[in-house]
Amino acid sequence: MCSDSRTQKQGQKMMVTMTINQQETADFSAFLTAHNLTEWFLAKDHGAYIGATIDGAKWLKYFQGCNPDKSADFYDNARFKFGGDDFGEFFPSAAIHKTASAGGYLKLKVSPTKISLVSYKPTKFNAEGVS
Repeated sequence: MCSDSRTQKQGQKMMVTMTINQQETADFSAFLTAHNLTEWFLAKDHGAYIGATIDGAKWLKYFQGCNPDKSADFYDNARFKFGGDDFGEFFPSAAIHKTASAGGYLKLKVSPTKISLVSYKPTKFNAEGVS
């Protein structure tokens, strides 16, 4: 999966943003539904990514520069964006399904103190899920 994320400094805090486009949102929702999964995760271990896994099947989307298959600097990039400790956070799948059923897309924003997932409906100006 390709990634679309930005890293911004806000004062002393780092904000990392990922866009999950319309097609990715639909695919993610379909994966969760097909495997009866009620949660998805945000993880930082061997890279930094969101996704869901079950019995060898997986749907993953990496933050920009944090995919070990695409970036030689994935470890340093993930450490810079998310710190040195590995982590995993789980979230209910409802927002993914609701956004997919509306034909929308998502933006995930991660800071040292807050994680937010914002749903956007397509408009005539961003019908492809591009903000």
